[in-house]
Amino acid sequence: MKTGFSHRAIIILAACTLLALSGCGGGPSYEVAEVEGTLLINSQPGKKIGIQFIPDVDAGTQGPVSTADTDDSGHFKLQVMSGAGGAKELGAVVGSHRVVLTDLQLAASATGQGVPIRLAPEHSLPGSTPLKQEVKPGKQTIEIQVP
Repeated sequence: MKTGFSHRAIIILAACTLLALSGCGGGPSYEVAEVEGTLLINSQPGKKIGIQFIPDVDAGTQGPVSTADTDDSGHFKLQVMSGAGGAKELGAVVGSHRVVLTDLQLAASATGQGVPIRLAPEHSLPGSTPLKQEVKPGKQTIEIQVP
């Protein structure tokens, strides 16, 4: 007399449940390295600048974007969005990146009047930014120079 599931069906069901809970076989397919640094604009600290490291797919780098805001001394620590729920971890994806900058002082101004223009327009778009940065494995400190 048979009663419900066979032993084999229970094993298959348990295996499928474990696979689903593990996220289909693993974590992200990219490596993250801790990155901090300083942004200089015309050799002066670039304070209140938003920085994005966008993986350069043309160079074979794939993964999420990393972001940071500079402090008054131009210092920043990149954070990458990872995992469910928008969790952040320090760093950026290892590989080539296009660096996009946003002037947070200008963005915070209602009219922009009286706020000096510190960045050329091409620095604000991934397709036109001349700034590129290679992120290597391991913790690193970088300097980004904007003429």
